[in-house]
Amino acid sequence: MAEKLVLLDGYSLMYRAFHALSTPMTAPDGTPTNAVYGFLTILQKLVGEEEPDALCVCFDLKAPTFRHLAYEGYKAQRKPMPEDLVVQVPLLKEVLDAMNIPRYELEGWEADDLIGTISRRCLGDRDRHRGQGLAPTDHPDGQGQAGDHPHGADRHPGYDAGDLSGGVRL
Repeated sequence: MAEKLVLLDGYSLMYRAFHALSTPMTAPDGTPTNAVYGFLTILQKLVGEEEPDALCVCFDLKAPTFRHLAYEGYKAQRKPMPEDLVVQVPLLKEVLDAMNIPRYELEGWEADDLIGTISRRCLGDRDRHRGQGLAPTDHPDGQGQAGDHPHGADRHPGYDAGDLSGGVRL
C-alpha cells in the first residue's frame, strides 16, 4: 500500500481559519486564538479523513524570494496581515512543535515552493506510484506545484468554517 503524505501551507490555512471564524476567541490573557483554533480543527478533520502516514506544515518567511527579485511589484498590492492574526503565528508554531508536526520555512522560499519540493523528493516519480500526497491549497502557485498531471482529484472535505477547497492530490 502506498504511503500518504499531507503537505499544508501554514499561512494559507491560517488566513482561511481566521476569516472563517469571525466570532472573537481569546486566551485568558486576551490573545486572539480563532485562527489557531480553526487551523487545528481543520487539521484534525483532515487527518481523520485522510489518515496520512506523514504530514508537515510549510510557512513563508519575510525574506524576499526569487519572485521578489525578478519582479519588483510582486505582492506589492497585498494588504499587511491583520494584527490579530500576526500574534497567533508564534502560538500556532508552538502548538505544532508540541504536537511533533514538522514545519518547514526557508529564507528565499515560499511555502508552495517548499511543498512542491518536498512532494517531489518524498513521493518520487509518480509513474512508479511510490506514494500519494495531498496539498490542500487555494493558492494558484501551490496548485501549480502539483505538476501538469496531478495524481487523483481536487479535494473538498466540506468543512464549513475554513473549507480546504482547491486541494491538489500529488
